[in-house]
Amino acid sequence: MLSEKTIVSKKLVVGWIKPQFFGYTATACKVVLDIELREKSESQESIWLKQTDRQIVLMISGIIKHGREVIEAGQISDTLRKVLSQNKFQKLKISKDLLKKLLDVWDKWHRNDLRPYCIHQKSRKFIEIGEVCQECGYVYGSKWLYEPLPDDVIRFVKAL
Repeated sequence: MLSEKTIVSKKLVVGWIKPQFFGYTATACKVVLDIELREKSESQESIWLKQTDRQIVLMISGIIKHGREVIEAGQISDTLRKVLSQNKFQKLKISKDLLKKLLDVWDKWHRNDLRPYCIHQKSRKFIEIGEVCQECGYVYGSKWLYEPLPDDVIRFVKAL
């Protein structure tokens, strides 16, 4: 039976993007992230193909709004990287270094309970759906596997 407990639930105002980035002439676009760490208690296989009964899962999503209009929502990390690299933030509420680290954590660890690969397939760049791992026999994409969050990632998210 699934049971979930919220460890961290934060709304983080990242800052405001210059309106010209999205083709507007005035009013900067606000960026807000929803960041959650949840503890799930259910049986799920890990990327080592061993059963786990407890998983700590990271979930991050964001929204960019121009006034009340939603410009982008959901997995917006690519857009935020582009804005950052082009120096298009009008005002940041967090440091550029913290934002870069947050984007790296987001891209690498978001929904760490939904991995299509085993530990042996993890480092490979291109894997076909249904490809069989030569080391353990796991079929890529045949089920969602859990990849534990490193302690430093958990500490980073808690400290935000």
